[in-house]
Amino acid sequence: MNFITYLQFGFGCLLTIYSFAVEAAVVNPTPKFMYDLPLDFNPAFCSILKNTQASENSGIPVNDVGVSAFTGDINVKDGVYSVNNVNDYLLQTSFSSDLLTDQLVWPNEVNQVPDGVFDFRVFTVASGFFLPGKDNGSIALIDVTDKSNPDMVLITPNDDDKVWFYHRVLWQDMDKDGHLDAVTARAYGNGAVATESQLVWLKNPGLKQLTSSWKLHVIHEGTEDIAFRIHNLPLEDGTMTPVIISAGFWSNEFGLTWSATNDWLDASSIRHLAIDNYGWYFDLQIVDLNMDGRLDVLCTTWSQLGSPGALLAYEIPDDWQNQQWTRHLLQDGYKSFIFPGSGSPGTATAFWPVADMEPAGVKPYIMLTGDDDGQAWVLTADSEEQTKWSYSATVIYTQRKGTVGAIAVGDADGDGYAEVFLPSYEEKFIRVMTYLQ
Repeated sequence: MNFITYLQFGFGCLLTIYSFAVEAAVVNPTPKFMYDLPLDFNPAFCSILKNTQASENSGIPVNDVGVSAFTGDINVKDGVYSVNNVNDYLLQTSFSSDLLTDQLVWPNEVNQVPDGVFDFRVFTVASGFFLPGKDNGSIALIDVTDKSNPDMVLITPNDDDKVWFYHRVLWQDMDKDGHLDAVTARAYGNGAVATESQLVWLKNPGLKQLTSSWKLHVIHEGTEDIAFRIHNLPLEDGTMTPVIISAGFWSNEFGLTWSATNDWLDASSIRHLAIDNYGWYFDLQIVDLNMDGRLDVLCTTWSQLGSPGALLAYEIPDDWQNQQWTRHLLQDGYKSFIFPGSGSPGTATAFWPVADMEPAGVKPYIMLTGDDDGQAWVLTADSEEQTKWSYSATVIYTQRKGTVGAIAVGDADGDGYAEVFLPSYEEKFIRVMTYLQ
């Protein structure tokens, strides 16, 4: 290959990459409707949960969809369900599901304990909310080796003085003993005010069987209550430490909590920093939104009691303790709710509808639930330039009234195209959609 041919070849490759990026950037934001899965319960949270062992044995991805269901009626039991092997039924309307438990009140997120913590597959469920009779929440571990006969234990202690509600569990080795511990936030109060809130971790006893012997440690109080993520950031000496980034619902605070000595057992080392107070923070995700090689924080605020509902992004600065976290308002103008207990939007999830878009450097799309306004949107960047933060929204689902819960989006069958599992709470179905056109 001579020099001219080499230049032509290289230029051609660049054109191909550019052409793909441009083509990928205009992938239809509206996924293709497949079907609605009818249910006899009200689905609230959906999550795609990989069955690692089954995937390795079969050579193809095997995934379940964990679903939580609840109601404000104290005479009706709430449920946690597994819709099994969704990769098998994506091209048909038949499916199998199991009720894992109806012994938890107001179950929220259904997630999975990381592989290796136990010798078998375990789901985790955070439960409880402020409604009377549904406020005595917990963190539950469920052995799903046999979903038709699951085993469940609660790892949060009983508190005689108050009840707590929980929404999320994440996993981090907090005491450096080689075992992942359960990190969660909890609160109690009513729709407008949390009387108390705590960021806590539960020490993993290191046993391979399920046990309730998890000791609770309080990290910080008063700001973390529902949503948080854990992200490693550098300390002044260059060592990396886990930082808990929280989106306070009742506290209205976007903040950071960490150990200055990277020792969570040393209470004197715990630091907390308030970054912003835009409103009723609902959820957050850590993701590179503008594809500049640096992670950002994508979050939502709820339109409740006069505060604005919004989709926000924060850039994480190099000197994260001292420099400003630049906030970008990606979208606002969501339906306003004047009474506590209702709001919009809900959860935002950055994703790539086609797997090849991410390595091509295309900005992720954003799946956004309207929560109590009964809609769902997909937002796409107006420009692929890293300094541009404007987005356009496309409505992908709407219903006359009622709640659209937490949407699960991801490649459930390994074909390189994302699937969408949208829970319609009042209508009692999960809408299944795909980006495979």
